[in-house]
This record gives sequence, structure tokens and C-alpha cells, in this order.
Amino acid sequence: MPGRAASPCVAGIDGARGGWCLVLKDLDTGEISGRVLRTFDEALDLPQNPRIVAVDMPIGLLNRAEPGGRLCDREARKFLGRPRQTSVFSPPVRPALEAASYRAALKLNRASSPSAIGISIHCYGLFRKLREIDRRMTPALQRRFREAHPEICFSLLNGAPVTAPKRTGAGRNIRQNLLTRAGYRSVRWAGGFGPSQASTDDVLDAQALCWMAEQIYYERVRPLSEGPAPRDERGLKMEIWGNRCL
Repeated sequence: MPGRAASPCVAGIDGARGGWCLVLKDLDTGEISGRVLRTFDEALDLPQNPRIVAVDMPIGLLNRAEPGGRLCDREARKFLGRPRQTSVFSPPVRPALEAASYRAALKLNRASSPSAIGISIHCYGLFRKLREIDRRMTPALQRRFREAHPEICFSLLNGAPVTAPKRTGAGRNIRQNLLTRAGYRSVRWAGGFGPSQASTDDVLDAQALCWMAEQIYYERVRPLSEGPAPRDERGLKMEIWGNRCL
């Protein structure tokens, strides 16, 4: 007799100290599990084969820097408003991504357009993870891997942007309560999970991203952009998900 078909599942992935914080949800049983992946490549070969994976990292990059970054970055800031709009950073242009130092990356980013737009130290600190995704992502993979932003997830869960910063006790409590109400009460962690691999903020963000992946799977949300998403030179869509469907 043929084996029983695997239960559909969705996942959320957030960058963490130990690599990538992954949260998976089995859509049949509701079971939520988590682990820390060392590399993004591991997310491509998960045995659970999640139908949708929401990732908090830019997918699709410009070759010429634009004020405010990609269109989807500007729309995400507009969606969140003050003060949470500052949580959306502008990614580098692709030619700068291979630079060996911050000064070299800054020079390449500024040279990419007449606007001479730089990059922040925070952005440069994410280069390793940005490269992991950019080197592997294809238009075909992007059907499963969707760019999302945790603060947009929490905004949808809350009905409005959460103004309390996530690194404060009050901010964490608000976000945890929102996830609990959405059914993300507890996560069964695999392996030697601990603070050295992922912080509390990483765990909360990965859960929120998993919730977003669930909304995408059930077609309850769409990208922030109206109309077809711009594509980069490799055909990758530059879009952030999180606009509720009517």
C-alpha cells in the first residue's frame, strides 16, 4: 500500500547568532517545532519540505542604489509608520555584496548611482546571511521562499503596529501574547538550542514569520505592492508580503 502523504507544513526563518532560527508548523496537527540551522542551504533540504517559508532577509537586489532602497522597502516603512519604520533597512546593491570590507562595500554602493547612496554598519553586518540567500535563490525557489518582515507580522496580529520596542520587556510580552492568541503558544525545540544559538527576539520573530507563511499558504495575505512586483536582473521578485486580502 502507498505510504501516507506527509502533512503540509509551513516555516519561518530569522537570522540568529548560530545561523538561522527556524520554526515549523504542521498544518494538520498544529504542532510547532523549531531548531537552529547553521546555513541557509539547510533550509533548502528540510525533510518536512515546507510549502511556504517566510524569511526575514531581502530577496532580490538592485544593481543601482535608489533613495530609500527597493520599492518594497519604502512601502514597508510606510505600512509600519513611526516609530517602527526604522526596523526596515535598505539592502546593498548586488555588486557591493561581495566586498571584503565595509569601506569597500560603501564605496561600491555609492558608485552604483549618481545619488552616491551609502550603507549602514548594521546592513554590512548582515552581508554573510545576505550572500547565503542571494547565491542560492532562484525565481523557481522564490515560489516557496517569500520575503517577510516580523514587525509587519506583529502589526497584522495586533491590528496596528506594535510601538513598544521588541528588545524591551513590555515589547516582548506584547509580541508573545499576540503569538499565543494566534496559536503559537509553545515550540518544541530540537538539538542543543540555547541563547548562544538564538535570542528570545529571534525566536519570537521566527514564530511570527511562520504565522505569516501560514497566511500566505491559505491566501489570506498578498504582497504590500500593488500590481506586478519589480524584478531584479536575475528575475527575482522584489516584494515583501503582508497586505491582507479583502
